[in-house]
Amino acid sequence: MAETKNRKQQRHPIKIDIKIETPGKSFSATATDISANGIGIQSSKIISPDTKVTIRLLIDKEVVMYSTLQWIKDTFADSIDSYQMGLRTDAIIFKDVMLGETSEKEAAVKEILTIIRDSET
Repeated sequence: MAETKNRKQQRHPIKIDIKIETPGKSFSATATDISANGIGIQSSKIISPDTKVTIRLLIDKEVVMYSTLQWIKDTFADSIDSYQMGLRTDAIIFKDVMLGETSEKEAAVKEILTIIRDSET
């Protein structure tokens, strides 16, 4: 995983299904962590570096993240080749509002984490 010393916001571990949309294709993946400025994902599909993607979190509230791929790590999970990827979050749409400032995204991530935790109980 990318080094955490360069992170400005704490990543929060999660495990939720997501839908990734890139130019020309869409596919399912798993979100592994989230912060105001980034999201970690795991997928059997690879995304090219610097690709701009739309991520839809499959939770009770609609959450859309506009992100850019920053790094890729080839892994071997569950007997299949998979990729762990880190994406920078450029903007989040939450409660039908586009959030681009870090403080706005931090507040949204706190609410998103509450929604995820509530759905696990």
